[in-house]
Amino acid sequence: MIEGEKNIEKIHLFPTLVMVCKNFLSNQQSEDIKNFCLLQKTKPYKNAFDGSATSTWTSKSKFIEVLEKEICTLDKLSKNIQSFIDEYSDEFNLRELSIANSWFNIQNKQSVLNRHVHELSVLSGAIFINVDDDSSELVLESPNLYSHYKSFSPIDYHSMSDIFVIKPEVGMLVLFPSWIVHSSFYQENNTENRIVISFNVELSDLKK
Repeated sequence: MIEGEKNIEKIHLFPTLVMVCKNFLSNQQSEDIKNFCLLQKTKPYKNAFDGSATSTWTSKSKFIEVLEKEICTLDKLSKNIQSFIDEYSDEFNLRELSIANSWFNIQNKQSVLNRHVHELSVLSGAIFINVDDDSSELVLESPNLYSHYKSFSPIDYHSMSDIFVIKPEVGMLVLFPSWIVHSSFYQENNTENRIVISFNVELSDLKK
């Protein structure tokens, strides 16, 4: 090996960043949102769920903006989420991103979140509002089709695992690329009224 200073380049090939903030909302803020959600009209959302589950999803829904107007302690919710998005963007030097739409889902017992992606978005996010130890997990699947050809434990190597499991906590925010396949991985939810706010993020210049 040549002596002296080494010219070494470290390449993180095909990186996938997932950001998790465990205390994005306080318990009181989450409780206020829960009570508000339970008073709203929702409709069955069979594309995303099996079993009893409803949603306010539309491609133009702006539920986060509604919360800011209706609950005084959430008047900076959009700004706080945007800060989280900007931190993600800075990590990869992405173009400016902003929230495209937002909605909430309510799952009842024995419902299942089906495998899906969020089309036509750059990032997607979930904020867990009403969850407990009986709530189904959020499972992100590796885009690497050959990750199962390995001999080491996936627990120690997130980048080489088949799946990544997130145990939901009240007030937790998760941000991930919209193309990642995610679901409860066939796990049934056993929490009554498991409530999650979801949102999609798009390039800001698409709105102009």
